[in-house]
Amino acid sequence: MALQHLRSSTANKRPTPGAMSDGQLALNTNLNSPGLFFKDSNGDSVKIGPIHVGATAPNATPGAGGQAGNSKGEAWLDTTATNPILKVWNGSAFVAVQPVGTGTVVSTTDTGTVTSTMILDGTILNADVNASAAIAYSKLAALTSANILVGNASNVATSTAVTGDVTISNAGVTAIAAGAIVNADVNASAAIAGTKISPDFGAQNVVTTGTSTAASLIPTSSSVPTNGVYLPAANTVGVATSGSGRITVDGSGNVNIDSGTVYVDAVNNRVGIGTTSPFSNLHVVSPASAAGWQIRTNSSGLDNESGFYRTASDNYELVLRNALGGLSYLTNTGGASTSTLEFIVQGSERARIDTSGRLLVGTSSDLSGGSTNTRFQIAASSGSGISTIAQIYSFNSGGGVAALDLCRSKSTTLGTNSAVANNDFIGSVNFKGANGSSYLQAASISCDIDGTVSGGGANDMPGRLVFSTTADGASSPTERMRIVSSGNVGINRTPAADALLDVNGLTRLGTTVTPYSTAIGAIASANGTTNTGNVALETVSVSSATRFHISFSNLNGVVGSISTSGSATAYNTSSDYRLKENVVDLDGAISRLKLLPVHRFNFIADPDKTVDGFIAHEAAEVVPEAVTGAKDEVDDEGNPVYQGIDQSKLVPLLTAALQEAVAKIESLEARLTAAGI
Repeated sequence: MALQHLRSSTANKRPTPGAMSDGQLALNTNLNSPGLFFKDSNGDSVKIGPIHVGATAPNATPGAGGQAGNSKGEAWLDTTATNPILKVWNGSAFVAVQPVGTGTVVSTTDTGTVTSTMILDGTILNADVNASAAIAYSKLAALTSANILVGNASNVATSTAVTGDVTISNAGVTAIAAGAIVNADVNASAAIAGTKISPDFGAQNVVTTGTSTAASLIPTSSSVPTNGVYLPAANTVGVATSGSGRITVDGSGNVNIDSGTVYVDAVNNRVGIGTTSPFSNLHVVSPASAAGWQIRTNSSGLDNESGFYRTASDNYELVLRNALGGLSYLTNTGGASTSTLEFIVQGSERARIDTSGRLLVGTSSDLSGGSTNTRFQIAASSGSGISTIAQIYSFNSGGGVAALDLCRSKSTTLGTNSAVANNDFIGSVNFKGANGSSYLQAASISCDIDGTVSGGGANDMPGRLVFSTTADGASSPTERMRIVSSGNVGINRTPAADALLDVNGLTRLGTTVTPYSTAIGAIASANGTTNTGNVALETVSVSSATRFHISFSNLNGVVGSISTSGSATAYNTSSDYRLKENVVDLDGAISRLKLLPVHRFNFIADPDKTVDGFIAHEAAEVVPEAVTGAKDEVDDEGNPVYQGIDQSKLVPLLTAALQEAVAKIESLEARLTAAGI
């Protein structure tokens, strides 16, 4: 097969793998970006050569219609530096190719030899000189008059090696140029004249011998000089001015300024102000004769002030004051057994923490009667209307809401988690009122565990809410209603499992009502389950005029109601002519009525009582609108769903049949009258 190839002269254009066949080569003949490419077995475009030379990486700007990126192993001679660097694409970036020398480059932990030919001029900076090998004099730059003269005169400007310590010879002092000695040690055997120290001390020049009234930098005795340095104790240096010791530094580095006005404990890294025995990093003690001490942020005046004060009454205050005179501070008052922490804003107390650890907001005294269990109290006075004592806000576009958590763990150790159990009390919201001498509880809402608690993956925490009120004449609340974990509501009782609403103990005018239960709720009397009372569901109208007690509605609106007048109850169903159409007379009622079986029977639950009535599915064949449900119907669990009958729905048929019978009777009477009978 003949060799196939692609060719392009577009700058920086690389063939895409899709444009190439297996074994096909591609050429780019552009002068600035020539290249030879082939497609490998992985289906990638690979550049064979030549090496790209330039300041910009190859294919940094792909040509139109070409492929971006580079192939692994592609070479580039980078000419951006003074010395060009050879780089290779490693699959993710161009990396420099490391040179290979004739020796071994070593670190402080390696072994090997670095030869002089391996070290580029200027590459060793701030290098340490091996103290075990002296630097040959011939390796040093020639000494001139500006260089330091070392050793004795015979060593100056000669090739003789210097041995021993380097010293400055007297003969060479005049040959040392200004600035030639930097950070040099001064030979202790030769004193430096005071006039040589800059700045010039003038009349207070430093002296090295004898006694002088001038300030001395060399301790002379243990006596306190007028001005100077002295030795107040062993291994201790002191500084005096005006005949008094001002600063001492002992052998441990501790600094004492003005007899303990400021004391630096160098051993323990502590600073004492007013004490020489600091027991904290910064320890400040007020002199007994002073009104107190202050740490302030401004130098004069009280505007924009913040500080920590010790007052004359031995109280401590943290103070903040703004430029307009607004003052806030935190203070403690009282002795060891009565100390409190008070928060003062604009000169008035706003909150405090008392000796029992209670946080009091809006009051300076405990209002709970001394209960240490009451940890947080809020008080406020107001005029007429409702006073909002506390509010909780949440500002969150993600659905967050304000919440107040009442939490309980059965552990007695703070911060530990021990599971609660069924019927454990969790917390309550209590409502109390003052009776003139104390606060008594009028009502409460509490929460208890209402079932088995499980942890782990189940995370089961069933709960119930209990609502309690205090009756007239009583002093403590009694449970009135509870909502259990299933959502069922019980009033004056625990709701039955199948009762959404379970009411117990309703009485009116001293009459106890009879318990009654349905699938959606239960109404029970206070006498238990003896079924000896009346049904305890009552609605009362305060008017003798027609009033609706119950209204029944669906999607079509009101479809029925129960109403009362002055002496009767009406059970109403929708019958307005505006709700009806296709109205015709009911004919053949007697024939239909004759099809309606009427029986005598007793209910299984009441075997001793015989009644007249209908069988629902039989009545449904004649008057279907009077019957609900289907014959032999059961629910999803196989339980029977019994049919019911609204016997009032039979009235129209009975009325029509009676009308037909009356018409026949009247016709018969007319015929008899006409016959003279």
